[in-house]
Amino acid sequence: MQLVDIVEPDVPDADGMAFGIDLGTTHSLVARMENGQVRIFQDASGRCLIPSVVEYCNQGEVRVGHDAAASSIRSIKRLMGKSISDVGNSFSGIPVAEHNGGVALGIDGRGATTPVEISAEILKYLNSIVKDSIGEEIKRAVVTVPAYFDEVARKATRDAATRAGIEVIRLLNEPTAAALVYGEKIKNGEICLVYDLGEVHLTYL
Repeated sequence: MQLVDIVEPDVPDADGMAFGIDLGTTHSLVARMENGQVRIFQDASGRCLIPSVVEYCNQGEVRVGHDAAASSIRSIKRLMGKSISDVGNSFSGIPVAEHNGGVALGIDGRGATTPVEISAEILKYLNSIVKDSIGEEIKRAVVTVPAYFDEVARKATRDAATRAGIEVIRLLNEPTAAALVYGEKIKNGEICLVYDLGEVHLTYL
């Protein structure tokens, strides 16, 4: 696998409290540092791992995570930045069509819905968990992405965050994020292998 070396743009005025978001293929979560410790936010039922699942119901209602039906849209991250030639005409039984150079899913009662729009619903839900917990919203965040994401997929992730009202300070490769955490425990001269075993890909550094 060839990893993409991409330099993230500097973000001016990146002061203040920032959150960390893992927008995963199967599950997502949000966290931040509090008093030197990592706090992972939980939903009303005490669950911190939120299924990356979105259900579009009647009358415009959107359900995300554990509240979404089993037949809902899953693994939408796999379509981020993809074209119709990459995906084909169907994704998990849902019709797919070309849309502005990318793809859109044909959702019953809603019509063409892009992966960016669907991912934004997951981010909005994570935002609501934070607001319910501490009374404030996520204004800025570092978001992890797969190391193999190209510029198009990374821009799609940023666009999803923007739709959710979140400023992305930086996109951080998932294995790099893990290495930053465990790197503090490595002694001088030691070699550490970090791997990210995801639903679809295995990445290591």
